[in-house]
Amino acid sequence: MFKKKHKVKPASALRNSECRKFRAEVTQVFDLEQPTVEAAPGGEAPFSIGEELVPDGLHTSKFSTNNGDVNGVVYLDPATGDPLWFTIAKNTKQLLIPTVYTLWKRRFLVSLSTPGPAMERIQDGADLMIPGVISITSIDSASIPPLPVDSLVAITKHGSSVPLAVGQLLLPLNYLVKVIGSEEDTKGKAVRVLHWFGDHLWDSGSKREMPVSVPAIPQASAETTETEPPAVATETAQDTDFADADLASRLGDELTLGEPPNEEVANQSPQ
Repeated sequence: MFKKKHKVKPASALRNSECRKFRAEVTQVFDLEQPTVEAAPGGEAPFSIGEELVPDGLHTSKFSTNNGDVNGVVYLDPATGDPLWFTIAKNTKQLLIPTVYTLWKRRFLVSLSTPGPAMERIQDGADLMIPGVISITSIDSASIPPLPVDSLVAITKHGSSVPLAVGQLLLPLNYLVKVIGSEEDTKGKAVRVLHWFGDHLWDSGSKREMPVSVPAIPQASAETTETEPPAVATETAQDTDFADADLASRLGDELTLGEPPNEEVANQSPQ
């Protein structure tokens, strides 16, 4: 969607009441209504997860994609100018999407890992193909939710928990769980990619350095905050590159091939 430079109108600040309303919408859509309030780094006053992901003083700006097919609103961090969220109008509904900058603050989406060569294709505008899905990780390590088609998911490079892209499922998540590692001859697209690390939306922000890891959203029933995904084997960069190259060789073009994502986006399903 943002492979080519998008058109942006001048930004304006949200009123406090509008910011609170948007924060409430985010916490509802992504089920972030957690009772946990954490101490801010540096001994500052405690803050809520909602305030971390939707800070006070947000600025908004209307945008349209390069070809004019998609119009929306981007929400900007008042301190850094980073795009944190964007919405897209689809029929009578709004699709609410976190950017990579927001996903680098907290992990709150189910994530699909893919090898390095597939991620490179994604960053060139391709969608994620079914054979390119190596593993699926849920924030709640106990189970993977049965997400329907159009649900938002994050995409990571195999061996890392850091989200590098966000998109919509084109298949039910239960089906992907079933076919991963199976002998079935599975083809087709798994995720319609909407935004990725290095696209023009990301490039419009501070371009800050990618974090080494990203903490997860605290679970309401947990006493401690998970900071790393469960059961992820430690790999050196050399080992990971070798595994990626081997997988890409075995799967061939079907790993990532496919036309770049269509600018038209489907309706968003509840997370």
